[in-house]
Amino acid sequence: MKTRALLPVLALLLLTGCATQSVSLSQIEPSGERVTADVSRFNLLGLMPLSLEQTTALVDELREKCGGRAVTGITTRTSNVYWIIGTNDKVEVVGYCVP
Repeated sequence: MKTRALLPVLALLLLTGCATQSVSLSQIEPSGERVTADVSRFNLLGLMPLSLEQTTALVDELREKCGGRAVTGITTRTSNVYWIIGTNDKVEVVGYCVP
């Protein structure tokens, strides 16, 4: 009987989350094809954040998408969604291929 009373409370705790929102302003004149790359992962208890290697590899991914050409106007956006047992961390990189 007690377990049935705890089920709604447990379900509420598991389904509840809080999201954060990042806001930024960039004064970049787009001068070519827009390319994006991102990486995300679930971070249990906040113990394993995204590594620097994972985020720097995103710039290399932009260069590959531009066919080896230079990339300009690179901006980075980081977002986190907080859950009770951890976070969803995401890094997105946007740039423009040099024509």
